Amino acid sequence: MPRRQERRDKLESRLASARRGKHGQTRGFTLCLQPADSEFLKDKWEYSYKFEPAPSQNDPIIRRIRQAIKELNGNSEYGVLMCNHNIRVVPSTVAPPIWPPHASDSEVKFYTFFQDEQEFPATAPVSVIPREGPVTSDKIHVRQSGKWIPLKDWLVQLADESILSKRNASSIDYFWHKRNGRTFRLMDLPAELRLMVFERVIAPSGEVYPLNKVYKSGNAPSHYTAFDRENSHITLGIGYKEGGLNHMMYGREHPQENRKPVPPPNLVLLYVSKQIQAEALQAGWEGLKRCFVDHQIFTSVADSKIGVAQRFNILGRIQLNFTMKSWFKFFGLEVEPVLFRTESASLGRYLAALEDTCRLELRFRDPEDGYWGDPWKCGKTTCQTVMIDWVMTFAFEHIKHIKHVDLVGYIKKPQKLKWLSILAKERADTDYNFDHAAAIQAILATAADDL
Repeated sequence: MPRRQERRDKLESRLASARRGKHGQTRGFTLCLQPADSEFLKDKWEYSYKFEPAPSQNDPIIRRIRQAIKELNGNSEYGVLMCNHNIRVVPSTVAPPIWPPHASDSEVKFYTFFQDEQEFPATAPVSVIPREGPVTSDKIHVRQSGKWIPLKDWLVQLADESILSKRNASSIDYFWHKRNGRTFRLMDLPAELRLMVFERVIAPSGEVYPLNKVYKSGNAPSHYTAFDRENSHITLGIGYKEGGLNHMMYGREHPQENRKPVPPPNLVLLYVSKQIQAEALQAGWEGLKRCFVDHQIFTSVADSKIGVAQRFNILGRIQLNFTMKSWFKFFGLEVEPVLFRTESASLGRYLAALEDTCRLELRFRDPEDGYWGDPWKCGKTTCQTVMIDWVMTFAFEHIKHIKHVDLVGYIKKPQKLKWLSILAKERADTDYNFDHAAAIQAILATAADDL
């Protein structure tokens, strides 16, 4: 068949080419059984020849032919060519099957073979030689030019190597993998590689957004006791999209970012087997990055003490992606009537409880997303640089023990390098010019007019 943007020959020329080309005799026999419509011979191009196969039958021979095609598709020598031709077989006539031997007086039956890039299929007589014993694909022969040729040899001859020159390497490879019938045993891979595969299946983005099941009630986790949160299971969440968690939050109090959505995790692997379920859960809870968009979500997941929270290091690799307002509440800060901190209300202990091997990522949001996430809600957002410095100052005492900390998102490079340097020097116990207690006092002493 003509390829895209390729000029199509008239039917008359296509018929002549089919009869002259390779296997012209078998294609000519197809046209004898079902001639092309002569109305389209000379002056039209849109007509395509269609061969109508005979009704399907309970035919052992055609099943063996299809099995032979399948075997050739997976053959290391001929498989690429056969898979790109996509040979299919149908009965040419309504004559009864020739097997078992007593099923018909005839020892020959005609079959028609379709293949990609060929408008006119090939029709050939087929027989079983010898006719003793059970029928196998090796006993099936095709008659060509007065000789009986083994079926597989004839099928390889039917496949024309010129088809490979019409396709690019990626297309050739695509059809090879699609039709070769080969399977790869996933469980033969080393466990480390299987976990990497499972991570890609569960979340191609590499991110999940865990939730504590207390959210199902419609109220925020802070409305429940510590016992309720500790005895609620956690899940890998529902992904991330703008407004996607609003039914669990308080409207605009915790706005979602205007950013590319992350689809819900794909959990089909959990239904395959017990072993794959266990490994998939490990991939989701220890391999993927667990992201939290609000301090209440983070603390409620951290509070869970049952289910996967017992089996895996659920906070081993996390991203905290809070609004500035959420960060202030996390550290017990209030802004009205003046800026002050309530030590007992601070949740910094959740960060302090993280293991030193944790990979912690603090992501700062785009201030242009709106002022609903700003601590003051004064109709405009406050200075991003100042807010990041304040958040890092209050976070410092709780995260200074963590070896792997990164600052991402809307933070200027010099500011990022400054804080990473301070954290590195603190862990190395070397001198650096940062008085943490004085920095805290300076922030809390900020005059109301300067806020």
